[in-house]
Amino acid sequence: MVVRTGVRREWRLAPERPAERERLARSLGLHPLAAQILLNRGIRGEAEARAWLEPALSQLPDPAELPDYREAREAVAEVRASGRTVLIHGDYDVDGMCGAVLLERLFRILGIEARVHLPDRVRDGYSFGTASLEAVREHGAGLVVAVDNGTTAYRALETLRDSGVEVLVVDHHRLGPRRPACRALLNPWAAEDRLFPWFCGTGVAFLLAWGLLRDLRGGERLAETDRRFLVQAAGLAALATVADVMPLHGPNRALVAHGCRLLDERAFPGLQALLRLSGCRTPPDAEDLAFRVAPRLNAAGRMGSADLAYRLLATDRPGEAEELARRLDALNQDRKDQERREMERLEEEAQRQAESGAGVLFLGDPEAHFGVLGIVSARLVERHGLPALVWSECQPGLARGSGRAPEGWDLLEVL
Repeated sequence: MVVRTGVRREWRLAPERPAERERLARSLGLHPLAAQILLNRGIRGEAEARAWLEPALSQLPDPAELPDYREAREAVAEVRASGRTVLIHGDYDVDGMCGAVLLERLFRILGIEARVHLPDRVRDGYSFGTASLEAVREHGAGLVVAVDNGTTAYRALETLRDSGVEVLVVDHHRLGPRRPACRALLNPWAAEDRLFPWFCGTGVAFLLAWGLLRDLRGGERLAETDRRFLVQAAGLAALATVADVMPLHGPNRALVAHGCRLLDERAFPGLQALLRLSGCRTPPDAEDLAFRVAPRLNAAGRMGSADLAYRLLATDRPGEAEELARRLDALNQDRKDQERREMERLEEEAQRQAESGAGVLFLGDPEAHFGVLGIVSARLVERHGLPALVWSECQPGLARGSGRAPEGWDLLEVL
């Protein structure tokens, strides 16, 4: 059944399934409405429904199932034995920052010196750039671990390979036309079997950490310090999974269900301070993470201060945590104000294009703030029901943009 609400929008109502609904409701002791909601989400069997309603960390795959896991384990073991330095190359969004914090703490536990580099959204752009290569040289890193990026950084990784630096890519983005020049590509999409592909970058980093602690520390049963670290790391994986808008089913559902309860651990005083300041529940739920915590952390990267959010996640000093949380909150308000100004700047042209029958909104302004264009394009999609591609001039003579599209559209085909 289709109910039309406008030229470009429509509700698609799932059909009722009375017999299946009653069977599922009886077998699980559910209200029929809850059973119908499960059916609407494609969940029909009793076992599948129980896994959905009672997610368990046992649903996570074994780390050895990650593609190139053994190569990654050997590379880390070699660095550990040689005493070389590791550079963790993160990203300016919540997933990239959480993954960098997780891996830095992992290497510290393993006795490996590690530094973190986060690219600047406006100056450097996504993934590896000139500043990334300079950071590798500056720190004399023998191994680079890219988290939440690197899968398609072909030229930069070739440059690192030619200079004798090995790279582990810990990523979740779709594969490009060829494999990057790295020692290990730990990306679920590269798995030949049916490994769950919807992990975020921090989720992949969590699996890698679990495997390395198990395999490099001598056995299936982890030491208490290692178990405590993984419990804390599950909280970071939960935050990143929600912030990156990954599907909350399968292993992701288990990570978020359990990880949300672990975010108030004393290991993350900065996150604790941000949870309190943003008015989250104790413990927080996925809605809190999505609408209160993630926007404040992402505001840092959008407004050119990703390091501020990383420091908040990484600090172990309560006094510093409170100060960083207040600064992030103020920065998030600046982000909201900037977003409002860009909407006012661009809405008239967007309205004109929509009324003229355009199939895609394509607009921008040299003075627009690039950091908020992703949010602005999403707002334009909501308002007009059309794909929106929005640009600004990031460097003299160079425009870069951000795009969003309604559900069901392929943005690459739009481009």
